[in-house]
Amino acid sequence: MKLPKIATKNQHLMFEYGKKNPYSLLCAEPRLGKSACAIWLQRLRNSNTLIVCPSYLILNWKKEILKWSPDAQVTVFRKGKEIYDVCDADFVVTSYDLVQKAEHLFEWCDTVIADEVHNLKSIKAKRTEFFHRALYENSVKYFHGLTGTPLKNRVREFYSLLALTYYDPRLQQSKADFLDLYPDEISFAEKFSFRQQYEVKVTTKRGAQFYMPIVKYEGLRNLPELKRWLEGRYIRIRANKDDLPPISYLDVLISDSPNQKLLQSFNAFFSGEDSHLVRPDIKVQAAMQKVPFTIKYVENLMETVDCCLVYSDHKEPVKAIAKHFKVPAITGEMPGTKRAELVRDFQAGKINMLCATIGSLKEGADLFRAKDIVLSDLCWVPGDLFQVINRVRAIGEKEPRTVHRIYGSPQDEKIAETLESKMEVINAAT
Repeated sequence: MKLPKIATKNQHLMFEYGKKNPYSLLCAEPRLGKSACAIWLQRLRNSNTLIVCPSYLILNWKKEILKWSPDAQVTVFRKGKEIYDVCDADFVVTSYDLVQKAEHLFEWCDTVIADEVHNLKSIKAKRTEFFHRALYENSVKYFHGLTGTPLKNRVREFYSLLALTYYDPRLQQSKADFLDLYPDEISFAEKFSFRQQYEVKVTTKRGAQFYMPIVKYEGLRNLPELKRWLEGRYIRIRANKDDLPPISYLDVLISDSPNQKLLQSFNAFFSGEDSHLVRPDIKVQAAMQKVPFTIKYVENLMETVDCCLVYSDHKEPVKAIAKHFKVPAITGEMPGTKRAELVRDFQAGKINMLCATIGSLKEGADLFRAKDIVLSDLCWVPGDLFQVINRVRAIGEKEPRTVHRIYGSPQDEKIAETLESKMEVINAAT
């Protein structure tokens, strides 16, 4: 098959790798054309192809398929009552949750494409267990997992994704070696991470106290062996500096605020005994303390820019900021269809601001109209921040993007240090 002239060098690399390795993870940074490559692989093989993705990306996939393969027959399942036995389609597109009600699709297809495959990183999740079993038991001929962030937080997450590629029915000894050596994610984590055990004090409702052991797997070790298992299973493609618009970071310190009343109110929160901790409840409260400053900052920013995106890790700050600016608060509580509608309106210039939690608007949304992102507070997961920032980048765009990071508390410093440490591990592993 000859690729379209519009195909980039990175797309050629992905396409050739997928053609050579029928079970593989095609991991390219956002905006580098993973979906187009998956569609071209279907055209090359003329295979019945099942595409499984987050529900809010289903219509995006239909649009992409008709763009790159206009003669293709596409069936979309968005609700359980729509599911039927397919016999006349080239592509079937459905969600990770809905496909659990339609295992017959794994029997029908020759190819499975798992988009945003990092959604299957938690091996104990029901949808992940189902996907592993259905792919393995049906001996699907081709499988490709697509993601821009194969590791979002730690090396342990690689296990589920890598195990999927070792279900290739062509493999015999290699499959047995990997799955026998690492039958679960704990054995995998023990091999490639450092084991850390902590004692956490727990207080019951009746006041009794006891210590509970907590085990975490951190860092990276045995990298050469990990790379050996990834060989022929995984390709990682990063954007060249000329592919996407450059990103600059503007760190905003609340301590520099000229508004003394606001500053005093903010600092008062961090004079308490536990204010330096990063417990979930303290983190949310600290994020709420930033809201007045963020509002003032965004008001000033909007005097010089046409539009912007405002993110927080927590829904409470998002709702407060959105209420002030009289825009919808985008959180996990909002239906995917409504989120997609707001994204379209933003891109069309009908609205000039979106306020969202990091978790609710980090994948699959084209938001490159925005040149500015305001991060009112940070999350713990570097992969999620990476996805958020890349929403505003698109191939062909040249104008720089600015990420405004608002810092002001001990929590911010600790989270920033942790994110930097995690990114070092992720970059080494991937």
